[in-house]
Amino acid sequence: MRRNVAVLLSVIFLVILTSCGNEGGAGTAPNSDASNSDASNGDAPNGDAPKKESVRVSEITAAIIEGGDFPEMTEKTADDLADKYFDLDTSGVTEASFYVNPAGTNPDEIAVIKMGSAQQAQEAKAVLETYVQGRIKSWRDYVPAQVYKLDGAVIEAKGEYVVLFVCDDGGAAEKIFAEMIS
Repeated sequence: MRRNVAVLLSVIFLVILTSCGNEGGAGTAPNSDASNSDASNGDAPNGDAPKKESVRVSEITAAIIEGGDFPEMTEKTADDLADKYFDLDTSGVTEASFYVNPAGTNPDEIAVIKMGSAQQAQEAKAVLETYVQGRIKSWRDYVPAQVYKLDGAVIEAKGEYVVLFVCDDGGAAEKIFAEMIS
């Protein structure tokens, strides 16, 4: 009887673990499942070389966090883009992933946002620049020793993507981003 209970509990535990691993990320927009492929066989419709599959923004942020020296980071949802952080019009956001320090003890942030068009990415870049300027002002009074991270923030729009990297080595984060989308 004990053996049967132990086996049953083990099976339940395995089912729980595998189901948790298959959940979608909280930082993606509702329509983020859109595929970037043009044809089911992988060929471009005009006979050119196959178009590179679009990289999910959550994969980019995960690679940046893994490749850098970041404090504890918490993923925020796409809804937080407008509500709590960037005052960004999310109607053009197709996918988003961003992380912040939950304790608020440093200004580190990573945001990778995919917009519907390059023009929308440029507009989002301007919003992020304004956001960082406001953060610089508040951190000068809060923890002046951390302002260098905001002064060196990387804010870039590349195609439909717009990124914000506030960290010790924004250049390394920018390099990982560029490699993943090229």
